[in-house]
Amino acid sequence: MVSSFKFDPEFEYKGTSEPKHSGSSEAGIVVGLGSQRGSLSSADVDTIAALMATPDRWNRAAAPLVRDYLDPNVPRDRWVVEAAPYIGELRAAHVEMQTCALAIQDPGIRATSTEIAANYRAKLDWITRLHNAVAHGDATAEQQATAGLSEAAAEGQVLAIALLDKVRPYVDPQVLSEKARKQGKEIGELMKPK
Repeated sequence: MVSSFKFDPEFEYKGTSEPKHSGSSEAGIVVGLGSQRGSLSSADVDTIAALMATPDRWNRAAAPLVRDYLDPNVPRDRWVVEAAPYIGELRAAHVEMQTCALAIQDPGIRATSTEIAANYRAKLDWITRLHNAVAHGDATAEQQATAGLSEAAAEGQVLAIALLDKVRPYVDPQVLSEKARKQGKEIGELMKPK
């Protein structure tokens, strides 16, 4: 199967400004949130940390699904059967992301987070369309689905950077970059052919 999906395991978010705080949290990413008067509540701190973990859950399900879709040695009928549980996991990751986004009280972070959750929903819809197109042997629908998915993925990168810029004053950039690098390498391993 041929597609225009691109994956960069060496991606490193560098942000646009310096952090205002230092320290650590349970999540190891969110740092010093709520430490300034008028800043984020402790509930938002916990929710943002949970939200920031959901893309990793999504990527762990999406990586083998994409890997096998792109592998010419994986028969289409086998991909259809084996992709179904991964799509279920993507749905669960999206529900968790949407729940976290709606629980955030900070209006700016909540707005961006709900946009991100909506983007993941769009990706889920395109993946479902791709799955159905492959199952029905509809090449035109398959091309439309891969194009829609690629567009949604590009939009998702822009939204993710917007969210990171909003929470950047509260995160340790070294921890964030190291976590992104580690996750990229782990996903890269999952993307390797079987």
